Amino acid sequence: SLSESLSLMSHRVYAIDYESTWARNNVFDFGGLATREFNNVNRACPGASVSLRRPGLIKIPGLSRLSAGFTHYLEIQKTIKDRNIDAIILYSVPTNGLQAIHLARKFNIPVVFRSIDILHRLVPYPILRPIVRLLEKKVYSGADLLLPHTPKVARYLIAMGAKEAKVNLLPLPVELDLFRPFLDSAELRHKWGLGEQDQIILFQGTLYHFSGLDLFLHQFPTLLEQVSNAKLLLVGDGPQRPVLERIVAQLGLQKQVIITG
Repeated sequence: SLSESLSLMSHRVYAIDYESTWARNNVFDFGGLATREFNNVNRACPGASVSLRRPGLIKIPGLSRLSAGFTHYLEIQKTIKDRNIDAIILYSVPTNGLQAIHLARKFNIPVVFRSIDILHRLVPYPILRPIVRLLEKKVYSGADLLLPHTPKVARYLIAMGAKEAKVNLLPLPVELDLFRPFLDSAELRHKWGLGEQDQIILFQGTLYHFSGLDLFLHQFPTLLEQVSNAKLLLVGDGPQRPVLERIVAQLGLQKQVIITG
């Protein structure tokens, strides 16, 4: 990840995130507004050390995001003051986007927005998507630099109000110390039923409904007519998975399509 890579370059990195998978421990657990801190966090890069701050929230649907907007503002402000922050790298819009833009202006700190999703389309409640889309426009126009991971996302940012001069393409990198194509993958191939001669198409990511994978699956039989040893490997999980599994069963592609979860 970008934050862990910066940590490995000897930068002090503080991540402030929203606990999207919150759950009540009991019927009386309504959360709280205190921030929890986790030190020396890393997920992708061994040796990285990120300080994770998770502001509190009210554990009631609807109020969780609203309360988090308040606690995130306070935590961002506190971190800027206490840790002498040089720059803010922003991924989010609805929870802390405008808060970060406002505080960056207040403390004269540059904001870099790393764009890897069409954020308003991730909102589970359709009635709220236009509001988040409006917030996106505000954040994109206020960021000092925007780093999309694909040309299509770059065009989307510009269409949403970002100045073209501030949009710089930054494709997702490959960490060669972790992903080594010359390692013996026989055990992994056997686990997922992949032959040595199979031509593997890989998708890695969250299975959202806008992924286009359902459309691809419907076209996959045509591809198999041309490349009979093709296999589709979907690494990830998400709300679209039941739909994809149903399509795979309907088309009889159980041997050609593997969803690992």
